[in-house]
Amino acid sequence: HGREEGRDLHARLVDQAKRQYEFGDVNNNYAVEALSCYAVLQVYKDDVSLHLKLGDNLRHLAWFKDSEDAYRQALELDPESAVIYSNLAFIRQVTFNKQEALPLYQQALERIKPGEEGLKIQIERQISSVQETLDFIARVG
Repeated sequence: HGREEGRDLHARLVDQAKRQYEFGDVNNNYAVEALSCYAVLQVYKDDVSLHLKLGDNLRHLAWFKDSEDAYRQALELDPESAVIYSNLAFIRQVTFNKQEALPLYQQALERIKPGEEGLKIQIERQISSVQETLDFIARVG
């Protein structure tokens, strides 16, 4: 499901949604949800939550480059969001860029607001996990 050169996100999402429908994959609505977000964003370009939701749905499709693009759009609109930094870090983590994930997770921690204690715990766990992996790689490297 990688990025196909020369095809825009909308066209790829339409194709993915059709495939999901044809194969009866009704439990996986990520392409349809992403398509809805994409369509609404054409009108409401400054809606941070829509960019986040688009990024989340693209991440679930394993379209990591597109997901990162959506999160970066959200970050431009809300540069103080711990959630957005955490999501960007997670993309780095799952695409084997663990070294790049750590500073993003740190930036997320620095932006934690009151009421985001659950997110703080999640980020701390991710930092610990990434650090353990990097330490292991350094030992056996």
